[in-house]
Amino acid sequence: MNIYQNQDYVNVSYVESPKHLVYEWTRNSIKLDEFKKMHLKALEVIKSKGVTSLITDSSKVLDVPFPENVEWLGTELIPMLAKAGVKKLISIVPQTALSRLGTKSWQNKVLGIDMYDVKDMAEAIKLVN
Repeated sequence: MNIYQNQDYVNVSYVESPKHLVYEWTRNSIKLDEFKKMHLKALEVIKSKGVTSLITDSSKVLDVPFPENVEWLGTELIPMLAKAGVKKLISIVPQTALSRLGTKSWQNKVLGIDMYDVKDMAEAIKLVN
């Protein structure tokens, strides 16, 4: 089930079995208001469906997130995700060194949720189960 889509940077979908969300990123540098809108819409689905695992596929990303997005993610979103019952955040890492640094910048903000870095979707799905 598609939750949120913007062809310029992300597609977010819900997978029923096992229950998880997949964020397929093509770009990280998006405006904070759009970033919040997308994540808060996904949070509604997390709460209503009882989602406990998130997969973020950043393998195609070539840029880094804006600092204000990283800050909001760490101070606002991650605590909301943990409170909603998210237990695992599985990241398919970007291919470029710069993008990997961008991914690490937000991963360093994650507290209360288990983090996993993987190479591909098959490896990510194994961790959801």
